[in-house]
Amino acid sequence: MAQDAPDRGIARTREGVDTMAERLDGTVALVTGASSGIGAATAQALAAQGAAVALAARRAERLEQLAADMTGSGGRALVLETDVADKT
Repeated sequence: MAQDAPDRGIARTREGVDTMAERLDGTVALVTGASSGIGAATAQALAAQGAAVALAARRAERLEQLAADMTGSGGRALVLETDVADKT
């Protein structure tokens, strides 16, 4: 059984893992590395909770597909082809 932790807006499962307990409607999230892996999964999870998600990564075609999937499910997404690597 999950126990609410209202001071942080999360719930704790029996295993002690923190999970998002409240919707993110009206919020905006920026996810770097969103074209694959953990970044894509994070973007999808944020969108599923109601956040508008800015998807940032180098591979625009993968971002476009992810954005199409998210908007097709009722989410909001913005594609930002970018490279956040420090080139100095």
